[in-house]
Amino acid sequence: MEDRLAVLKKILHGILGIDNSQRRLCEQRLEELKKEPDALVLCLLKLLQSLPSPDHRKLSATLLKRYIGANSFDWIWHSLNTTTQKTLKEELLKLLAIEVDAKVARLICLVVAELAGSVKNCREEWSEFDPWVYKLVVEGSELQREMGYLVLNYVFGYMVEKYEGHSAELASLFAATLTKDTLPVRIECIYALCHLLSDISSEYTEAFMQLLPYVMGAIREVLKAKNEEKLTDLLKALNSIADGNAGYFAKDFKQFFQLLLEVAAETSSEAFDDKIPQLAVETAITVLENESSLLEQSPEAFLVPLLKAVMATMRSLPFELQAEWLKPQALFFFEEDEDCVAFGQKCFDRLLDCAKSQGLEFNWIEPTLMEYLANESDWRYKHAGLLIASNIGQLIDNPANLSNLVLIMISHMKHPHPRIRYAAAHCIGQIADDSDTEFPRMYADGIVDTLMSGLDDEVPRVQRHVCSALLNIVEKMDEETIDLYIDKLMLKLEEAMKKAEPLVQEYIISVIAAIACLLYTS
Repeated sequence: MEDRLAVLKKILHGILGIDNSQRRLCEQRLEELKKEPDALVLCLLKLLQSLPSPDHRKLSATLLKRYIGANSFDWIWHSLNTTTQKTLKEELLKLLAIEVDAKVARLICLVVAELAGSVKNCREEWSEFDPWVYKLVVEGSELQREMGYLVLNYVFGYMVEKYEGHSAELASLFAATLTKDTLPVRIECIYALCHLLSDISSEYTEAFMQLLPYVMGAIREVLKAKNEEKLTDLLKALNSIADGNAGYFAKDFKQFFQLLLEVAAETSSEAFDDKIPQLAVETAITVLENESSLLEQSPEAFLVPLLKAVMATMRSLPFELQAEWLKPQALFFFEEDEDCVAFGQKCFDRLLDCAKSQGLEFNWIEPTLMEYLANESDWRYKHAGLLIASNIGQLIDNPANLSNLVLIMISHMKHPHPRIRYAAAHCIGQIADDSDTEFPRMYADGIVDTLMSGLDDEVPRVQRHVCSALLNIVEKMDEETIDLYIDKLMLKLEEAMKKAEPLVQEYIISVIAAIACLLYTS
């Protein structure tokens, strides 16, 4: 045993070293040790118990997880004799009760949970497991209580159905923690609770509804402490419930909704990661998508504040113009919206779907939209407003009802800020794409001249979007409409082609090709 321990210790040291050739050699030697699986896992267990270096203990735990974990490609649990299996069960539980290094302890938790999964998959018994976890979260030190809930969190991923019949007992256990324990322990408890609720059958969620106010209280504490990492993880955990068991939030949804708006508002500054307000907004939308009955009583009470929150996330752009945006260095580049812009537009589409599912009108959109379009102090408001307006075309059956929006788009094509001109061109192009041939018949007179002027824009990226908008307009024209503009349009395109940079020329060619195709087919 001592010889094997010395060999394995040397292998671990080599794997952690900086010499790549030595590391590969040690990994090969480790592979050879798998021929004696009982000796290998018992030595790893011994090193996990005895090595002074946390890094070596973490690697020992990681390797144990690889060999006995339920989801491991290197799974050898079924090859171990019953004595070795019994030793692993007993010693790992004891070890977690005495481990003081938090990072090592978290890895041991994962090993214990993976072991529980292996035991379940082999239809074996581990009668000591549940009493041990219960004792740990009730009587253990603060770190042990955290680790107890971490084990539960992991284990719910393997055998949630086992715990469905114990909802009342689990709810009492969670309640005792959430009402009086320290914040770190409550956070781990919330992670476990969220994992359970995201996978458990909806009929079992009622027992846990009493816990939501305590969960919200913990989130407010984390928000006040400005702990971005924990806040992000908590929102992700809540979003998993919204995705799998949205009905859980129904009883206290107004309060939960206000909390999410509060998080989104307070984390929208540059001091926070953009993903945090996005997660808060997405969680609220996901609940409404999956529990649409919440919109029946007072739809505007949810849709209007959410629209404001969605559009606020779209303002998470640098105020100063970036040189790369003004003039991309690449000859050919893929036009891709920034994350916050793409997120906002996707969320707006989801809000529209929520409203449609309830047969609601869309008059709740206009006040916020017009407020953004009227803002002259920060270009990001108009930018967000125009991009949201670009999705309005799909809601309008009669193009005559677009007259005010067309005037807004045309006026913003002359705006001094290039990103506003870009957004206006996008808006024109998207609405043209969502409309039929009646749209260019009614509005081409003003739009075509405006876009022709846009071909002279000093910013190549704007020029490209102007070409895209022209392309969409032309593709919706009939022969009669194109005849009114073809002469001056072709002259302008020929002139622009001579002056444009290569990254714009390809788009001009696309417009010319679309005109030629229209004339040929007609």
